[in-house]
Amino acid sequence: MKHITYILALLLVMVVAGCSKQRYFKVKGEIEGLGAQTVTMLYYSNGGLQRVSAYGDGTGAFEIRGESANPTLAVVELANGTVIANLVAQNGNNITLEGVMSEPMSIEVKGSKPSSEIAKWQKENAAMLLSGDAEGINQAVKSFVEGHKESIAATALLVTHFRSAGYEHLADSLFTLIDPEARPGSVVQNFSSVLATQLSSKTLATVKPMLLFCPGDTTFYFVPSAQRLALLAFVPETRSCRDSVVPVLASIRDKYPLRRLEVVEFSTTTDSVKWRNCIIPDSASWHQTWAPASVTAPAVRSLCVPRVPYFIVADSAGTQVLRTHSVSMATEYINSVLK
Repeated sequence: MKHITYILALLLVMVVAGCSKQRYFKVKGEIEGLGAQTVTMLYYSNGGLQRVSAYGDGTGAFEIRGESANPTLAVVELANGTVIANLVAQNGNNITLEGVMSEPMSIEVKGSKPSSEIAKWQKENAAMLLSGDAEGINQAVKSFVEGHKESIAATALLVTHFRSAGYEHLADSLFTLIDPEARPGSVVQNFSSVLATQLSSKTLATVKPMLLFCPGDTTFYFVPSAQRLALLAFVPETRSCRDSVVPVLASIRDKYPLRRLEVVEFSTTTDSVKWRNCIIPDSASWHQTWAPASVTAPAVRSLCVPRVPYFIVADSAGTQVLRTHSVSMATEYINSVLK
């Protein structure tokens, strides 16, 4: 009898423990000067972007909740777009923010180790971040990544603060430097999806069907709905860049059938002869296309490609689900979705 009673008691404890597990994450703020402003948190969960809002109570206090079983980037911002915290959160976290509104980069974060590391880095590099010095900011990110390879905060900082334009190769090397456990595909997908929404609506324009010129005076009609994902690769004609990008395009093209993935490369040269000559060594199994001055040509102008190399992943609805200067990040995302 005692044995049965013991088993029943143990089962009861297990049930209570299971029921008491927090199935959400909570962010509480005490921000001097916030007043009653609206605070919004944007994060990725359950296959889509989530947006939840709360109001300050007049004294600067607020509380907001989200739900994500996996680590996700949660951006907490005001109605005017001012970001007061970049967090890495998941169910079970009780995160607190404390500081003053006039110094958003000095807000202290507790309750999530990666979030605390991000906040500390931002505070230490506040002057650099405000200066907009791309080289200085990138070096600061580089130092953090090299010293925190095992931390998901390294992935978050690389995605949120690294200035990729002109530093594409460094971005790639830093991304691969981070331990795989700290940059799983699902997390990269979450982070990138959240950040994508902070781009202008023009940048996030739906990818439309396009008639594109191919070698041999042929054409290719690209239709987003013909496959689950499409990788649009804007690659320059410089051999050094092509030698690093082309093998990656070849590998990802051969990995998945056409109904799952289409790869389309856009040339950036205005000279068709130069374009044909530069692609001869590639033996490409993907579509290599030419649009004169492609970054500004009508067929691709709405994609707002900032500079090359550049990579856009679009789904079957033409939605841009990832924009990046890093071919490694693009293929990591594709593998996370199509695996």
